[in-house]
Amino acid sequence: MSENKYGLDLEIGGLWYIPFWKTTVFYFIIGIILIFLLLLVLYKLWRWKSKKPAQDPIVMLVQSLRERENKLEKIDAQVFYLDLIFKFKKFIGYKYQLELINKTDSEVKKFLVKDHSMPINHELINTFVEVLDSSYTARFAKNAVNKDKMGSDLQKTIHVMQQMINENCEKL
Repeated sequence: MSENKYGLDLEIGGLWYIPFWKTTVFYFIIGIILIFLLLLVLYKLWRWKSKKPAQDPIVMLVQSLRERENKLEKIDAQVFYLDLIFKFKKFIGYKYQLELINKTDSEVKKFLVKDHSMPINHELINTFVEVLDSSYTARFAKNAVNKDKMGSDLQKTIHVMQQMINENCEKL
């Protein structure tokens, strides 16, 4: 039996056998895998660096309402008021840690108007009641709500929400 430069008997049937881990193909495959892993790590770092900071859900609600301002002409009054009331309920729920999404509009109205144990802003309650009344008009009068009234309700809602956000910032 003959030995190669590594001191091993690698002659099989008269042919020299070179282990796979000592071939150029093996080093080529390992190089591709390492490059892929390096690119993966760089991609993950880039995604981590470019990630936007998580925003407060209340601020996101106000931003989504502001985006609605430009689309008032194209939207149906019933859909507009359903969305506005839904976002109003979410805002009050986030602000006062209440579960209002599963309640009907009249239940929320009764709760806000009659429950005086919570320090809920009266301007918020009045705006909610006004928007709710406009919502009833839009639902039952077949979109008889003027686009100006929709814009006015949206502006009031945004103003009250922004005012409450600013009050929270001042307290901190």
